[in-house]
Amino acid sequence: MDDLTFLLRALLESLPYIYIQFLPFKNKTRLPFGLCVFGLTALMALFSLGMMHGYDIGIIAHGMLLPLRMIQLLLLLVLTIILVKKDDLFKVFYTFFAVFPYMSAVSAVSRFAAQYLADDNASQYNALIIVQALVTAATYYPVLRLWKQIIVKPLGTEKESFWKVACVVPFSISLVNLIAMENGGIAIEMPILKLFERLALFIGVIACSYFTVHIREQAAKQTALEEQARRDRLLLDVQKHQYDNLAEYIEKTRAARHDFKHHIIVLRHMCEEKDFEAMRAYLADADTGTQKEIGVNISPNRTVNAVFDFYLKKAKESGITFKMDMRISESYGISDSDLCVLLGNILENAIEGCMTVEKDKRFIRIGSSEHADRLYLTFDNSFDGKLKTDYKNMILSRKRDYSRAGVGIQSIHAVVQKYGGLMNIEAKDGVFCLSLTLIKKE
Repeated sequence: MDDLTFLLRALLESLPYIYIQFLPFKNKTRLPFGLCVFGLTALMALFSLGMMHGYDIGIIAHGMLLPLRMIQLLLLLVLTIILVKKDDLFKVFYTFFAVFPYMSAVSAVSRFAAQYLADDNASQYNALIIVQALVTAATYYPVLRLWKQIIVKPLGTEKESFWKVACVVPFSISLVNLIAMENGGIAIEMPILKLFERLALFIGVIACSYFTVHIREQAAKQTALEEQARRDRLLLDVQKHQYDNLAEYIEKTRAARHDFKHHIIVLRHMCEEKDFEAMRAYLADADTGTQKEIGVNISPNRTVNAVFDFYLKKAKESGITFKMDMRISESYGISDSDLCVLLGNILENAIEGCMTVEKDKRFIRIGSSEHADRLYLTFDNSFDGKLKTDYKNMILSRKRDYSRAGVGIQSIHAVVQKYGGLMNIEAKDGVFCLSLTLIKKE
């Protein structure tokens, strides 16, 4: 096989797959996208050409072909990592190892067909180039569409920590694929069992990628439903609390109106007797008996007051010492429903944390400060010190035996992110500390 023929085959083997590999990072490369794709393609083709020449003249032994092919792929991976921004490291790993089984499957099908289309070695290589071009052309568009759906789209939404775990599957499949590669991919011979093996590995990586993303999407939908249910329950609880307070106030007002005429009779008699000391004592006693307990009033926003009033009552019922030194002068552009979800989840989690320790150790401390367009909130509560996090550093719920992230903390994080705020969590010596920075939105 002449150099040009082999070079064409090497280019055909590299270009479509390097393009797919770089596609998710089209706007994240350190050099122009086209330069990255064609530059790496040319480099890989020259590497393959050099490997073939070395094998033909006897410099490279048969047993060295597979290690050299591994070095070639490792070089491609390292260069890809260098050319793509560093915050996408595990996404690069995932795409690299997910692409390789497709490249291997196309090569296997082409080699299997070429060995039956011609008798001599040179004719087989010429047939291989034609068959590989046809197979690539026939499969590239559907694979590209599938790739965009199950790889490119999730890469833009999921965080790097998710792909750190997800890349294990395509890596394992690609490793098996590479180990099974005979003659470093130079020879044409392709037994039918090897062909089925390559196809099975390609189907396997596609299936695993699909189910990985599908399961993740289902989990996200389930979490969203749970967050919505929790949001609705919080709103209903606060509204019920406000209704109960209003009903109590109305009942006390009705009773006061009923008794008012009797008070007037007594006061008129005292006035006629000019017994002003008795009048003062009677009025003071009547005021004490009818005065309603004043609820929380830390903000002109009624939602903020209602949420704190509701959870303050729950904390007292649970024997929790509740210390609050705060004043919120406005809502900072956050909707009432989001304020309810944010503060309600924080306070509910704090109460649940307190319930894990003895009654005399339960406390919640809340503080706030305002500076220019920023509101700083701190929430500290006692807990038993047991805390676990997932791969995204999200706190796992003990209600679910630490199998999933807590819905409450996810809701808090979602609201903070929605309004461009900051959240920090620390846990030390049995104290859970959550601090928020909210930035005023015009």
